[in-house]
Amino acid sequence: MTPTVPHRHATAFLLLLPLLSAVWQPTLAAPPSLNDRDMAQAAVVIALFDEATRRCQDQGGLKGDDLDSVERWQRDHQVALVRRHLGTFREDPEARLLADLRKNAQRQMNELSDDQQCRAAVMMARRPEAQFATVAPKLLQSLAGQVTAPAAGGKEPIKPAKAPAGAGAAVVGTAASQAAKVLGFGFDTCMRMGVGGALWPTPCPVLLMRDGSATKAMAALADPAGLEAHRQSNPKDWTTWRRDGDRVQLNKSKGWDDITYKVMYQALPANFRLEGRYRSLSGGGNTAVGGTASVAAWRTYQFGRDGRVLRGGGAGGSNQAGGTSVVTSSTSADQRGSYSVEGLTLVIQYDDGSSERRVIVADPKDPKTAIWLDGVGYTRQRD
Repeated sequence: MTPTVPHRHATAFLLLLPLLSAVWQPTLAAPPSLNDRDMAQAAVVIALFDEATRRCQDQGGLKGDDLDSVERWQRDHQVALVRRHLGTFREDPEARLLADLRKNAQRQMNELSDDQQCRAAVMMARRPEAQFATVAPKLLQSLAGQVTAPAAGGKEPIKPAKAPAGAGAAVVGTAASQAAKVLGFGFDTCMRMGVGGALWPTPCPVLLMRDGSATKAMAALADPAGLEAHRQSNPKDWTTWRRDGDRVQLNKSKGWDDITYKVMYQALPANFRLEGRYRSLSGGGNTAVGGTASVAAWRTYQFGRDGRVLRGGGAGGSNQAGGTSVVTSSTSADQRGSYSVEGLTLVIQYDDGSSERRVIVADPKDPKTAIWLDGVGYTRQRD
């Protein structure tokens, strides 16, 4: 199973996100500046990761599976490309903001004991907002477009970012062959970061395989190399499951334990249709621990039974310091397209030519309450 950090330390990882409310304004620059939300968020992630990694070196550095997973994250999500662009910010106010980010990263890592520094680096690489190729593919494409000549010293330019599997890359095997290996989806409780930085329990799907293996990492179904390759590359994300009467149990770090919910869903049938508006809400900040900063982000999908879909979203932040309150907000432009459900996968082809693929979990009989896309819950709105 994926190792966890104690909740009070997990909260500390995202306490830098309130700085987005100071650096992020609803305007975009080309090439991306720290006024761009995705660029600012990436800067926060890399500042925390780099500081944790630096301190981890004093403890002997990452080894084994942890080292492999971090190197894979840096490669798959073009971290070098993002870090190289951050290195171009040498003038105020961006240089000053980057310096503040790094100082705050040092303060956050000071809250962790020496033996937790390496775990902090691994956990930062696994945070949802650190998956740049999934959450900010347009940012990576924009940065790759800026690299047109070899770097100083005759080195080859960084190659453009690859499209993530969740955004349209081909998956090994057909949807039917993938679904044939899956018995169904159970539901356990996971801790998620909410608005204000509070950790709160929420239902999350568990992939139950016919061979007795299980994982909460829904990305396994979207791995372009296939399920087995994901299991071999991410062994700590996988465990085993069994039945005990009418309950499903997972083999966790302390032994067999019942999953929270008895319900189990199967793969969706062909030509399945959704209907309604679904929203996912996430956030960060430090109001949960007595601070004054809060960040919220949301994404919506409006599905029609005619096979059309409208995707939207937005984000906002607030911060108070020295008697001054700063509030920012931004709403992304809607995207229209057509969708289809292929067993375990929601496929969307947008009218602008872009596309995305998401692992979908829903009640085949009545998906009116919630759906899960790539393991993230979306609640149906009544408006």
